[in-house]
Amino acid sequence: MPAYSPSSATAVYSGSTAIVWNAEIPVAGTASQQLSLNPPQGKDLQASVELSFAADPGAFSIDIQDADTDTAGSYVTKGTVNGGLNSNFTTRAEIGFPFCAKFMRLLLNSRTNSVALTAKVSVG
Repeated sequence: MPAYSPSSATAVYSGSTAIVWNAEIPVAGTASQQLSLNPPQGKDLQASVELSFAADPGAFSIDIQDADTDTAGSYVTKGTVNGGLNSNFTTRAEIGFPFCAKFMRLLLNSRTNSVALTAKVSVG
């Protein structure tokens, strides 16, 4: 997937999964492809994020962000993933409460080792 572009949000629906970085090596400060969230009528969403690195990324920090308006300055951080890797260099996080934002993306703040990253977002 390409990096964030305000003209190309990928639509996701409850029960679906989207890859927002696919074996990419984004640099610090890079936002992922954004997702257009489409919950069932009258329902809030929950989301989880799975991060898989090709090798040891060293210290890293990735923000989970959402927004109601798809402009870079409208995104706010709902959580940060910065550890919890298993022996396959994979970790996951959940937004543990229902939310009703219209858009979601990830933001790579830092990564010590420049290794490929695949990020998957699942919504329910």
